[in-house]
Amino acid sequence: MKKMLFAFIAFMCASQFFSEERSLSSFEDNPLRKIKLAKDLAEFAYETESPSALLQAAEIMLEVNVRKSQAKGEQRGKSAGEREQNKFSLDANVLFSDAKDFAGSDKTYAEWIKRIERLFSGKRGAARGPVAVEGFAYGNDGSTSYSIAFTNGDVAQIYVAAMNDTNLDVGVYDSDGKTVASGKCNDTITFTSTSNETYTVQVKNRTSSNASFTLYTD
Repeated sequence: MKKMLFAFIAFMCASQFFSEERSLSSFEDNPLRKIKLAKDLAEFAYETESPSALLQAAEIMLEVNVRKSQAKGEQRGKSAGEREQNKFSLDANVLFSDAKDFAGSDKTYAEWIKRIERLFSGKRGAARGPVAVEGFAYGNDGSTSYSIAFTNGDVAQIYVAAMNDTNLDVGVYDSDGKTVASGKCNDTITFTSTSNETYTVQVKNRTSSNASFTLYTD
């Protein structure tokens, strides 16, 4: 009986270990999950003026190495007053600069800051990662749509980063207008492209005020 109990406990421990291994591997291979983590860290850092959280967010965004897009979205709706700006940027340079401001003369962060500065130097000419486009949607069900091409068989991922109190619906539609995938801002949306075509990604604002966001695709 004891042997059976021991074997069961060993099996459960091994199962948990391999589950954590797969989870870690999945995280390492998923740049949009890293961006989501950086966003959460940055939001916490700006609320608490935490240098360590902001340095970690900057380091993550450096590793992901986002490509910026100048794509213009098609906007629908009317302005709900003054445009609502994001309270922070996920640009690694901005995060790092603000982190140094928070750290001030505190030498506790000196080595960490130097290490990130070396990472900036090493990233020049490095391969690029996900694509990001800055956008905003008018309040009261206003929407902004983007045309994004995916290749047949691609496992596509979309992540719309916005303030936590923002209520944005995200929908992905094929060329026939059929819904391929949907979700909310600050969640990762995944789907498999079934053809070589341009999909429409629509961000709809369910709040009463204008909302800024960043759309990431990978």
